[in-house]
Amino acid sequence: GRAKSPYWSREFQIVGSTAAVYRTSADARTSWERGASSAGRNCLRDEFRREFARQGEAVRVSIRRLSFPSLGGGSFAQRLAISGAATGSPSVYLDFVVIRERRGLVGLLFAGVVTPPSRATELSLARVVAGRMAKAMRGA
Repeated sequence: GRAKSPYWSREFQIVGSTAAVYRTSADARTSWERGASSAGRNCLRDEFRREFARQGEAVRVSIRRLSFPSLGGGSFAQRLAISGAATGSPSVYLDFVVIRERRGLVGLLFAGVVTPPSRATELSLARVVAGRMAKAMRGA
């Protein structure tokens, strides 16, 4: 199963989430490992590049792994930085946090325009979500 939240924004900061429940814990772990891999990061970066190119936009998209505490059965974070080809400095930052708990995965999106998303907000919300996942996935 899959679900997606609406996006919430305030003062050039955006937050959203997705959730997926897999048939088995092994399926969830495989999906998590693919997303956490360098190939998974490159795929995400390349998809953003292609989408902007389809719209006729010339942008630079970079991606890097962020340090993040271990939550649930596993977690990782990565940041996309998007900048106009002429400016060089990023104008949009997209942080993705993925948390795994048994058969479930949650993806949190934090976006910041001009400045990166708040690290304190990311950690706080990720901890809340991990706690809710632990309760929801008991026995799953």
